[in-house]
Amino acid sequence: MAASIVSLVLWVPQVRKTWSHRNNSEELAGLSVLTQYILILSQILWLVYGVLISSFWVWSSLIVNVPAAVLTLYLIHRAKLRLRAAGEPLPAPEAI
Repeated sequence: MAASIVSLVLWVPQVRKTWSHRNNSEELAGLSVLTQYILILSQILWLVYGVLISSFWVWSSLIVNVPAAVLTLYLIHRAKLRLRAAGEPLPAPEAI
């Protein structure tokens, strides 16, 4: 249970930044898409493991983390489309 809570708490700053800059294409285009996909993959693996050992708390953090990652991917994609439509160069992703 503690690991699920820590996983959720660590993700809050990313979600907050994404939501607060949702209309700022330059800020969002610099976010790492790879990080979002890694998060989703890790949550799926925790889900499989949690189901195999019949433990809700092992996979419970995906209830919040996966929708947040999917929303972040959508907002990043939308930001990149807006920048391309405006003819602006895409910023480099931030270092992980």
